[in-house]
Amino acid sequence: MKEIKLNKVGYLRGEIVSATVDETKLEFKNGIALAEATVIEIVGNCEKKYRCLGLVNENYCEV
Repeated sequence: MKEIKLNKVGYLRGEIVSATVDETKLEFKNGIALAEATVIEIVGNCEKKYRCLGLVNENYCEV
C-alpha cells in the first residue's frame, strides 16, 4: 500500500488522516492512473473509513 499525497483543499474535504492505494492495481497511461483509495478521515470526534476514486500521477500525488 502506498500513501497518496493529497492536494490542500480543506474547504472541499474534512480532516483526512491518510489515503492509501494498492499500487499493484494501478495502470498508468501518460503518467496518470485511476486509483481506488482507502481514506481515513476525522469527522467530529469519530474516525470514518471509506473508499473513493481519484487520479494519481506516478509519484502518487493527487491530480
